[in-house]
Amino acid sequence: CEQGFLCVLSMPRAGWHIACALLLLLLPEAGAFTGSFLPAQRSRVAATTAGVSMALSPDGFRGSILVVGATGLVGGEVARLLAEHGIATHALARDAGRARQILPAGVNILRGDLGDQESLLAALRTSGAERMFVATHRPASAKGPTQAELEGNAYRAAALEGVQYIVKLSTAPAVVGSPGTGVGSVHSLSEDALKECGVSWTSLRSNYFLQNVLRPGLAVGPGYTPKLLAESPAKIRSWFADSPISMVDSRDVALAAATLLCSSPEELAPHLSQTPSLTGPRAVTMKQVGVAFGGASGREVRVEGADIDAGMQALAKAGVLPAPAAESLAAFLQVVGRECAEVTDTLEALTGTPPRTLEAFAKDYADQP
Repeated sequence: CEQGFLCVLSMPRAGWHIACALLLLLLPEAGAFTGSFLPAQRSRVAATTAGVSMALSPDGFRGSILVVGATGLVGGEVARLLAEHGIATHALARDAGRARQILPAGVNILRGDLGDQESLLAALRTSGAERMFVATHRPASAKGPTQAELEGNAYRAAALEGVQYIVKLSTAPAVVGSPGTGVGSVHSLSEDALKECGVSWTSLRSNYFLQNVLRPGLAVGPGYTPKLLAESPAKIRSWFADSPISMVDSRDVALAAATLLCSSPEELAPHLSQTPSLTGPRAVTMKQVGVAFGGASGREVRVEGADIDAGMQALAKAGVLPAPAAESLAAFLQVVGRECAEVTDTLEALTGTPPRTLEAFAKDYADQP
């Protein structure tokens, strides 16, 4: 199973408690912001990218770019945008066959593993990349190197091979500033490695993706799927039923990254060594998400709340999660629900295009298979 997590729901039936708990273990929290999807879900999201484009300045960068994390939600869209505009685009992938199924024909796929420094160096030499995009995720419980260590490998290899600029996909500022949440610690350490590598950089601190509401186990139980919306009324429980979060469309985040990667040195200068906060145009609750999907699908969607502390205590009591892990997860969910409502105008400033609204997002996705 691919990784990805924001929150697990308490569903009305007892079986959902166990299912969601297992999903929690399989889908760690970081992926909610880095955007990893199962293949079918990834295809569903990819189907909505038509018409998304970026404007390149006449003096923009026209060299080679390596995308690390190109089989993920944001990385895949970054690779598509770059290739669509004639940029020499290369993707680092452990599984080249799977990458070929996901990425457009214009993307050159290079085998490599963030845990294998020699493969990283070889991919960078082959690509001749002068710029690089990095979006990774790794379960905290996984054996071997941590996500921060793997990203550090990429940054050090980039420095050795003469890469001039790196764009990292990070998480929301409030989460980075809360190391006790796990996710915050991972991205804080990764950003430290980026700062220390000696290559010019920008770290995009993106808020929670709107696309995550399409995914089982993320904030909205089974997700806003056509099957769910076919029920009358559709009923969903969420940790964030009444919590405003300035959710952002992952396509807008990818557009910001691609725009930076293709900027001229003069255009890029104000963004170097910066950690811009990327949000949607307003903070919305999951109840408002339900209203938007109800309007787009023509059906009633009811969203009810679920208590974070009670849910995490139940997981710990059942032995599904160790008590410290449950406490860390509860802290993470509290940060997202209480401190991720800030709205910025950064996306429009970077791309020249206002970020998509919740209503536009719901219209795009409500009827996707």
